[in-house]
Amino acid sequence: MTVPPRRHENVLTGFMRRLLNPHQLTLQALVLPAVISVVIFSYIPMSGVLIAFKDYQLGQGLLSGEWVSLKYYKEIINDKLFFLSARNTLVISVLDVLFCFPAPIMLALVFSEAPMRRFKRVAQTASYLPNFLSYVVVASFWQILLDKNGLVNNLLALLGRVGKPVEFWTTQSYYWPLSIIVSLWKGTGWGAIIYFAAITNVSEEVYEAAIVDGAGRIRRTFSIVLPAIMNTVMVMWIMRMSGLLRASFDQSYLLGNAFNRDASYVLEYYIVETGLSRLRMSYSTAINLLQSVVSLVLLWAANTIARRVSDTAIF
Repeated sequence: MTVPPRRHENVLTGFMRRLLNPHQLTLQALVLPAVISVVIFSYIPMSGVLIAFKDYQLGQGLLSGEWVSLKYYKEIINDKLFFLSARNTLVISVLDVLFCFPAPIMLALVFSEAPMRRFKRVAQTASYLPNFLSYVVVASFWQILLDKNGLVNNLLALLGRVGKPVEFWTTQSYYWPLSIIVSLWKGTGWGAIIYFAAITNVSEEVYEAAIVDGAGRIRRTFSIVLPAIMNTVMVMWIMRMSGLLRASFDQSYLLGNAFNRDASYVLEYYIVETGLSRLRMSYSTAINLLQSVVSLVLLWAANTIARRVSDTAIF
């Protein structure tokens, strides 16, 4: 009696046959350098998480030092700076999701409906440019713009809206809204590229049929364009939700100061300062590992919600 081959053996045989195909080997060879780079710079360094559970001193090997188990995580519970930075990170990230996430979608919709091609090209180029500027340049630009003697204060004084210059960057209550404005200015145009590319995939015949049926621009936007890009929107939302505990270090470091520290001090800054300035490598690694685990949980939760709501998921 002949025993039929098992299903998983057939799948494995088919996979190996395709993998050893000469044409496939050529394609795999093209990808190999990128795979090696990811292994060397992403996977091998993950062994460093061991020092989150050891009394590690700079200059020692990863396997040296006394094993202290969850000592640093118990210390985190009583660390006021950790909770301050976590609060600021969470608030800035939530504001980013509320304002910076939908902004590229709306800008892409505006570009798709712009009637003049020359104007659309100039506007697109202008909106992309801030993304290519170093954050040092961006921070310097906004600090000068909102300085006591800067353009904004001069305009406010000229219009009679203020009696004395407004201290934008040294007033704690202004930092969160200003950080969102800077993020919008820098990243909205670049983020719109993804959605604009998805919009261009919609067939012109669908638009023509909607126009024949009497659908206006607003109707076409809600009935054709938004459903067409919804899968892209959900994937980008999943990725954005996974970063709720990863507010911008560049923004916090360059735009934060002693006056707005209680609003600008984020987890990324705290981790770098703790590890490099205070040389507490084990403690900063413990915080970073906790941050990564929470981000992974948020990614899984967002992916599960997206799958149930829209049948779109990344895994």
